[in-house]
Amino acid sequence: MSKIAVTGAGGYIGSILTKQLLDAGHEVLAIDRFFFGEDVLNSVKNDNRFKLLKKDIRDLTPNDLKGLDAVCDLASLSNDPAGEMNPELTYDINRDGRIHVAKTTKAAGVARYILSSSCSVYGKGEDDQQLTETSKTGPISVYAKSTLDAEHEILPLVMATSLQLL
Repeated sequence: MSKIAVTGAGGYIGSILTKQLLDAGHEVLAIDRFFFGEDVLNSVKNDNRFKLLKKDIRDLTPNDLKGLDAVCDLASLSNDPAGEMNPELTYDINRDGRIHVAKTTKAAGVARYILSSSCSVYGKGEDDQQLTETSKTGPISVYAKSTLDAEHEILPLVMATSLQLL
């Protein structure tokens, strides 16, 4: 049984991943500001392997992540319209917040860091080409650009340390 943190646990994918990890027998620390409330996790809140940390990712400390085996970083302003409403905030959370989570994960001694990206980093693609992880990126929106910027900053951090990017 692993101890896993999920940032963005109050979001659609984060809430599903949290439940799946618990169903698989793991302990889960759900981290989110829970701007839209904690109700999305009602089905798991009484599980003794579930813990909730109501905190902005930009405020995480190594102490918050001590003793974990992995961090699944899903937190972001997660769509193009929301990102365009406030580009500065989008970069602050999606780029800088994620970089902060990766650095904090490393400082806490957590061995695995998993960053969730987005197909939006590829933009429209060319013609009817099927896109893969090796396709050329071409982000169009603030959301996509901030997500790709985070990837570019985090990858060297992971490559230069024992922190694993999965």
